[in-house]
Amino acid sequence: MKTIFLLSLFACNQKEKATTSTSNSNKANEELKKGEKKTAPEQKNISKTTVKSSEAPKPADIWVQEVGLSTPESVLYDAKKDRYLVSNINGNPTAADDNGFISVLSTDGKVENLKWIDGASDKIELNAPKGMAILDDKLYVSDIKSVRVFDLHTGVQKTSIAIKGASFLNDVVSDGQVVYISDSGMNPDFSASGTDAIYRIYKEGKHEKVVADKSFSKPNGLAIHNSNIYMVNFGGAEMRILNPKGETTKTHSFPKGSLDGIELRSDGSAFVSSWESSSVYLRKTDGAIETVVSNVDAPADIGWDAKRNRLLVPLFKQNKVLIKTVAAHSQ
Repeated sequence: MKTIFLLSLFACNQKEKATTSTSNSNKANEELKKGEKKTAPEQKNISKTTVKSSEAPKPADIWVQEVGLSTPESVLYDAKKDRYLVSNINGNPTAADDNGFISVLSTDGKVENLKWIDGASDKIELNAPKGMAILDDKLYVSDIKSVRVFDLHTGVQKTSIAIKGASFLNDVVSDGQVVYISDSGMNPDFSASGTDAIYRIYKEGKHEKVVADKSFSKPNGLAIHNSNIYMVNFGGAEMRILNPKGETTKTHSFPKGSLDGIELRSDGSAFVSSWESSSVYLRKTDGAIETVVSNVDAPADIGWDAKRNRLLVPLFKQNKVLIKTVAAHSQ
């Protein structure tokens, strides 16, 4: 009888232990589920942080300075050779001193040849080089009252084209068929000469006046888009669009003037440099204007590296060139 009682008591204890164990297990599972619910939002935050850290950093500005540049007026991207060309006035913009030169920079801003084309050479005539353009493996460079033509590969001077009636030839641009040149219409003392005009040079060297208009007020930077000529003026704050005949079809204003260089992107948006504002503007296709480069003294004839979305900004008074990556436009 005592044995039966003990067995019965042992069985009850085992049942209570099993019940307690099951209860504890259920509680542990419930606590675990609660813990999972609490940590779920933290896992989402970690996921967001990971995505954020994978974003590519914005490329740093490249400054080309203290390398021997002297009054850099224009920077041109040579797409065929993937390099930058810089025209250096090296003195007075109107002085026929035959000491101007063209520098070659690599796309990382290193000087490959400071005086690739050197006016000091007996075989080169180059006084105060300003705007540049490429057509059929030839480099066209404006030089006061003439346009100098060089072999794009060797730098050897091919010819000089005197522009009769011009006083201050400035920017140069090509549409792949001809070359256009602006005459800013200024005397050696920078007073108005009244010769404000745009010229056209054909491949064989023949040239003609496209349009002459004193109201242009020192026409400076030129660009071509859809056969139209885009021109900005140093004597004002406007951009004109002219048809191939030289007739003005549209005029757009900028916040401040003394406009110098202009570069167009494939969508028709325009970068324009302004001495008065010490900046480079971007005029978007919807007409909105924003500043993409600021606090740069005397930004002259800018260039555009479409391959890398880079603005090339010569700083006329500081003997520097700024290479700046900007946001790509919508395709």
